[in-house]
Amino acid sequence: MSYYELSKQAKELRKNKQFADALILYGQLFETCRDNCDEFDWWGYAFCLQKEDKYAETLEISREGLQKYPDSSYLKNTYSWAIYHLHVQPEPVTDRETFFRAAEAIIRFSRPDDKYSPLPITIFSVIDLLELNYDENVNEILNWISNLNPVNLNKMPYSFTSGDGKKIENASDFEKYYAILIKAQQEAGLFTECINNATIALKAIKQFHHGNDVWIRRQRALAYYKTDRFDESLDDFKQVLAKKQDWFLKMELAELYLAMGEFKNSLTAAIDAADDPGVSKMKVNLYLLIAKLFLKLGKSTEAALHAHLVISLRAREGWGDDHEAEEIIDSISELNNLPEDFNTLLKLAEQVWAENLPAAIRTKGVIKIILPNGKSGFIEGDDGEDYYFQTRDVTDKQLNPTAGLKVSFAKTESFDKKKNKPSVKATDIKKA
Repeated sequence: MSYYELSKQAKELRKNKQFADALILYGQLFETCRDNCDEFDWWGYAFCLQKEDKYAETLEISREGLQKYPDSSYLKNTYSWAIYHLHVQPEPVTDRETFFRAAEAIIRFSRPDDKYSPLPITIFSVIDLLELNYDENVNEILNWISNLNPVNLNKMPYSFTSGDGKKIENASDFEKYYAILIKAQQEAGLFTECINNATIALKAIKQFHHGNDVWIRRQRALAYYKTDRFDESLDDFKQVLAKKQDWFLKMELAELYLAMGEFKNSLTAAIDAADDPGVSKMKVNLYLLIAKLFLKLGKSTEAALHAHLVISLRAREGWGDDHEAEEIIDSISELNNLPEDFNTLLKLAEQVWAENLPAAIRTKGVIKIILPNGKSGFIEGDDGEDYYFQTRDVTDKQLNPTAGLKVSFAKTESFDKKKNKPSVKATDIKKA
């Protein structure tokens, strides 16, 4: 067959996605008519190799084609994808130098506005690696994310079906970009930029994934706090805690209240955080915060207990001395004898927490319905309102929640995902 016939037939097979058959013809074409091949022959050959997962061959053909057509965006695309599959995608990264050199090459050969480019997935792969040592690499993360322009990023979430038939939906490139950028800006001290970008993201992204709306709002709350915009920070933290109740978020709220001079509110939030599930050694700074708050409120015995708790925990973990905890102890003239064992100190601290947490205002009502999943339902309160609850929030272990049962409960701020607005749910449910 002539050059024209081979090229035409190979192109038709490629367009019909018959890549393996097309490769046979491209092989003949390049063996017999290589010098006649135009830009799209070179690209078509490389593209079919790419589709058949022959990445080394894709790289070779793309590179040779670029020598003839150095401005070809098509060949740059296949060249970039070949580099990505060969040197960026494989995990774990065993050769960092090659990995980063490949990523830099993809940046050079990719057009920012090319929606078929491997540029976004490459940048996200680099950042995944850098995030393993986040504090050390935060400026590098900002440097790499700057290679993306949100205007060019795909706003559609990624969907796929898992092996068990479950539909999975992941964040779009647009959402991932802002989640990464906003956190890095806050961590790097770029608070104004963090606030501005968080505000853009919260307005522009209509459907969030992996709790990104919460974490983006948290970063903005922290940026507001660190720029003394306390009221705006408090508003954001309240919205965050309506959706997430992690202990470290309550600790951040406590630190905000402390900065605002609201010591009682700060102590309540800090104790609430300490009483939540979590690894004790992760809470060492929280225990120190509680010690400082008790000292500010004139409760020296409780302050000393928590300072000793910090010292004991650090000794147990081999972390060395804590000068702030020692200074608190030195500042208290009269000290009761306290045990040195951490677990014993923790039990004493838990008693103090129970004594200092304000009692929740309780509401009475009747369980209206248990939903078919058996894990949740609604309580009709004496105030005429219906309150959603989850059976895990039944604290009376002898209580079997059934419709018609009279109960009492605490009202807790929550968030209705279906209605996409703040709500109030029933917690700490007991028999009335």
